[in-house]
Amino acid sequence: MQKRFLILVASFVFAVWLRSLFELGATYLFLSLAAVAVLMLSLTDSKSAKHYYFVAAIIIVFASGIARYDQKDLSDQVPSIEEITDEGYLEALVCSEVEQKDKFNRHVLCLASSKVKVLMTTSPHESYSYGSQIRVSGNIKRPRGSPDFAWDEYLAKDEIYYEIYFPKSVEVTADRQGNSVKQVLFDLKQKYLGNLRRLVPEPAAAFAGGLTVGAKESMGDDLLDDFRKVGLIHLVVLSGYNMAVIAEVLRVVLDRLSFVSQRLTLTVSVSAIALFAVLVGAGPTVVRAAIMAIILVFARYLGQPYVATRALLIAGLIMVIHNPKVLVFDVGFQLSFLATLGLIYLAPMFDQFLKIKRQRGLKRVVLESLSITASAQLAVLPWILYKFGTFSLVALPANLIVLPLVPIVMLLAFIASTIGFISLSLATPVAWLAYGLLELKLVVVRLLARVPYAEIEPGQIPLFAAIWLYLYMGMFIYRRRDMMTKPKRL
Repeated sequence: MQKRFLILVASFVFAVWLRSLFELGATYLFLSLAAVAVLMLSLTDSKSAKHYYFVAAIIIVFASGIARYDQKDLSDQVPSIEEITDEGYLEALVCSEVEQKDKFNRHVLCLASSKVKVLMTTSPHESYSYGSQIRVSGNIKRPRGSPDFAWDEYLAKDEIYYEIYFPKSVEVTADRQGNSVKQVLFDLKQKYLGNLRRLVPEPAAAFAGGLTVGAKESMGDDLLDDFRKVGLIHLVVLSGYNMAVIAEVLRVVLDRLSFVSQRLTLTVSVSAIALFAVLVGAGPTVVRAAIMAIILVFARYLGQPYVATRALLIAGLIMVIHNPKVLVFDVGFQLSFLATLGLIYLAPMFDQFLKIKRQRGLKRVVLESLSITASAQLAVLPWILYKFGTFSLVALPANLIVLPLVPIVMLLAFIASTIGFISLSLATPVAWLAYGLLELKLVVVRLLARVPYAEIEPGQIPLFAAIWLYLYMGMFIYRRRDMMTKPKRL
C-alpha cells in the first residue's frame, strides 16, 4: 500500500514538474480518456482487474497534476494595464507585510477585479501597512527575467504579473481592509517588534525580530551578505529550524499542564502552529515545518508512530497541490525539502559515526549541532552549486558556533518583548542578555565572513551533475540503511 501511494505521489509531482517546463495544452483530457480505456479493459479481464485499476489511478493522478498546474497558472489570464487602471491610477489593497531593504521597500498589491497581483517598490522611507487601500500612479510594467535569474517566473509563482517601481504618487484611501485575523496578528507582531526596537539596539533588534517572528526588517545589505557568505542566511528570517524549536517548546509546555485534556492540547497546538505560521509570513520553510509539526501533534493524539519521511512527503505534497509552481520556481521550498531529508537520512549516520549516544553534557550538545549542520549542509550542497555556483568553506564552523545559541536567544528575546508589554524597565535585564548573545552571533558572522576564501565560487554545475550527486548520495544511504534510526529532533 505504501509503495503504491509513493508511486501515485511521484506521478503527480512528475506531472507538475513536466508542466512547469513545457506547455502541454489539454494533455490531461487525453490522459483521462486513456484512464477510461484502461478501466474498460479491466472489465474484460477480472483476474488482472486490480492492476488495471492501479494503472488507471496513475494516469488519473498524472492528469490531475497537469490540470492543477493549469488551474493555478494565470499567465493566459493576465489583464492589460488599461483593464486594471482607471485614468492612469491603480486602486489596490496592500495584501502583504512590507519587505524592508536597505535601498527600497516592497509591497504586494491585490486587485479587486483580478487574481493577478502587483509588486510595488518604494523608497525605504515609504511604507504602507497590511490592509491599506491605496490609489497609485506610476509606470506599471510586466516583470522581466534574465539569463541568470528568471525574476518573472519567480514572481509568477505568487501570482504577481505586474510591477510598479518607485510610483509617482500613493494615496491611502482606507485602512484595515484586509483579513481581520491577519490584521490582528500583524498588529500584535508590530507591537512586539516595537518593544524589541526599544529594548535592543540595531541591527540586533532586526536579527531578533527575524529569528522569533519572521520580521522582514532590513539588517543592512553588507551584513546580509556576510550571513550569506558564512552559510547562516537561513537564520536571518524565521526558518523551519526556528519553527521546530517553537513547536517543541509548545509541546513541552502543554505536556507539563496535567489538567489540560488531550483534545484541548490538540486544538491549542494545531491552532497555535497554524496562526504562528500566518504571523511569520507563511514562507515555504515555515509552512513545511508547520505541516510536519501538526502531523506530529495528531500522531501523538492518535497514539500512532510519527514517521518523519512520511510527514515530509505529505507536507511537500500539500504544498505542491496548493501551489504547483513552488516545485520548480521556489528555491526556498527546494532547499527546505532537501535539508529536512538530510536531517532524516544523514543525521543518524553522523550520530553513529560521532558516537553521540555515549556522550554527555556540553560535548553531546556540540556533537549534535555538528551532526545537524553537516547533514543539512551536505544535503543542500549539490543544489546550491547547481543554482548559485557558490560554496561556503566556513558554513560548518559558523553553524556549529551559532546554532546551539538559537533556542536560547529566541526564548530570551520573546520573554523580553513580552514583558515589555507590561514594563520596559522590567524587560531590560532579559533584553540585555538576549542582546549579548545576539551581538556574539553577529561578531562571529562578521569575523568568519572576513576569513580569506570564506566563500568560493567554483561556478554553477549542470543539472545532470547535481542529479548524479544525489543518486550517489541515495545509493550510499541505501547501503547503510542499517544505521537508520528515527531522528528525534524533527
